[in-house]
Amino acid sequence: MPVTRSRSATPAGALALLLVFCTGAGLGCSPPLPDLVLVTLDTTRADHLGHYGYFRDTSPHLDGLASESLVFDQHVVPMATTLPTHTSILTGTYPSEHGILANVKHAGERFVPSPGLTSFAQYSASIGYRTAAFVSATPLKSGTGIEQGFASFDEPEASERRAGETTDRALAWLGAADPEAPFFLWVHYFDPHGPFSPPAPYDTMFQTDAALESLAVVRRLPEEADRARGGRSLDPLAAINLYDGEIRYMDAEIGRLLGALRARPGWARTVVVVAGDHGESLGQHGEMGHGRVWGEQLRAPLMMRLPSEPAQRIEAVTSSVDIWPTALAFLDLPGKDRWLTQTSGRNAADSGAVPRPAFSRTSLRQDRLGYTPLSALTTERWKYLRADAGVESLFDRRDDPHELQSVDARRPEVTQKLREELSALVATHRARALELQAGRTAPVDEKTRRELEQLGYAGDEEGSRSPGD
Repeated sequence: MPVTRSRSATPAGALALLLVFCTGAGLGCSPPLPDLVLVTLDTTRADHLGHYGYFRDTSPHLDGLASESLVFDQHVVPMATTLPTHTSILTGTYPSEHGILANVKHAGERFVPSPGLTSFAQYSASIGYRTAAFVSATPLKSGTGIEQGFASFDEPEASERRAGETTDRALAWLGAADPEAPFFLWVHYFDPHGPFSPPAPYDTMFQTDAALESLAVVRRLPEEADRARGGRSLDPLAAINLYDGEIRYMDAEIGRLLGALRARPGWARTVVVVAGDHGESLGQHGEMGHGRVWGEQLRAPLMMRLPSEPAQRIEAVTSSVDIWPTALAFLDLPGKDRWLTQTSGRNAADSGAVPRPAFSRTSLRQDRLGYTPLSALTTERWKYLRADAGVESLFDRRDDPHELQSVDARRPEVTQKLREELSALVATHRARALELQAGRTAPVDEKTRRELEQLGYAGDEEGSRSPGD
């Protein structure tokens, strides 16, 4: 059976805050707080969803939600790794600031969250929200710090569970929830993470055809690509068929969740944020996994259903640290300015804001597997990569969206500008990490270690069955 942990009810201070809303000389109560829903999609590429232009019908329910949402076309995550990016979503800070640099650290240790940060769940609980989380895999289980602030935290007993089981648990919680009490609900789906094994009929829903073969040419996919260093080689086209089946299955379960939310009396004021934590190579650059800084691993979906706002597309480059700062810009929540002071993000929907690059870096575990540590900046036009040893690459995203040919020698002025920006950001993150006491570690318990090994995460030796971290 899944594990559910219950914590204390809404703090007395939060209840006092709520009473303040209904005080004053005959002013009555303020409008009710909106329900907040965060849905995170593990290992889901933006360009494999219909509303991002994919040629297959993989995401009908998400496409429907996109038609009433702000859709961010260039969302770039700070690390193509589950726990670090989720921590960035919930704290509004980069991995180099909050100190979670991989799903698990070398030699059986885990990262400990910074004591100087407050998660969005902790903040929402403090202002009167009921908080609940339903996660689908070990990298996000309790003990990682991601559970902080959630009064109910539901996780699988095993290393992972399918979307249907997670949806069932979330719907049971929703069914028992007081329709008058505001809630912050987080639901995490893991299905598109490898190895790909969608249930029937999704396992045979997509087959290789001329359209997929044409896509393989555009992406320059090899006939075989390594799952991980020293791992089993896979046929990228066969893997894409199964991967797309996983997304379509997950989308069906998201449809069930959205249906239940729409049926609630508070739907008209419900905010829904759907965010991917990272993508997947699927053969591009000769790789099958994630954890590095290629565009296909960093670009993820992001949409926000904000009842006060009409649907629109946002072209600006965004980062995971921008998610809640953007949503809060449209919400009148008490104490939000105080929480926002800790974040490195901003309102990414502000059309008047000066464009800002998205910062990304490789997973610490990728570094220990023998890959070159890399940092990257992504702008609307350019992608700049720098190795710790100083080797640089520059890609023109307009003419070379798949990052196949470096143009750093032809555009030295762009390379220099982005080199300086990256150096300044790295220095800022290091200083902030010291201030926040980030980067501490503690031993992983034996059960968690075994589950991470089942998912391919725990071993750091060359040749381990890493899915890319």
